[in-house]
Amino acid sequence: MDVPTYGPLTSKQRYVLSRLKAWTAEGHKSICYADSPTAVGIYVRELEKAGLEAVAFHGKQTIHARTRDMNRRFRYGNAPVMVASKDCIEKGLNIWQASRGILAARDWSHTKEDQMMRRLLRPQQTKLVEFECVNLRGSIDEYQQQMTLMKGDSAGAAIDFLTPETEHMEFVHLDQILARFVDDLKERAGFEGHNFREQLRGVALAA
Repeated sequence: MDVPTYGPLTSKQRYVLSRLKAWTAEGHKSICYADSPTAVGIYVRELEKAGLEAVAFHGKQTIHARTRDMNRRFRYGNAPVMVASKDCIEKGLNIWQASRGILAARDWSHTKEDQMMRRLLRPQQTKLVEFECVNLRGSIDEYQQQMTLMKGDSAGAAIDFLTPETEHMEFVHLDQILARFVDDLKERAGFEGHNFREQLRGVALAA
């Protein structure tokens, strides 16, 4: 698949890549969950630039082709990393060969995120599994994490009578999160608030 180059990698993408490289250096197989075939392609491209074999797994491939590559190259082959589209891999796959996972794009569904983590937690697993959910500070990632945690708590309390883990968590409105994001950008850029807003307005008008 041709992967377009829109610009430099984001700080979040650079962090995800650094974790995948570090886990590979430690001898672990890892899975990176991305939100689209294009995102999958970007991570695979960058890993291959760094000399790491990475297997793509997404919906633009046929089921037969992507399953064949996963089995031959990742599960029972030498590829240390698989980058998978979230919508293709949440259920029905036992990938115990991987002991590290990273969620490069959050989801609104607690069940979906939980299922992605559980692909690694199978009866055949012999290693301690580590899984990271990556949030860009001040972005909608934080709101998604808050909502998915609360959804999971609600479901657990209603179905299995579990004690909620988020009952003392303060609900933060999306407006507050975005305001913090802008304040953080302002501080990093060294602008006063009104000057920063004027600069953003100028960029928007020029686009």
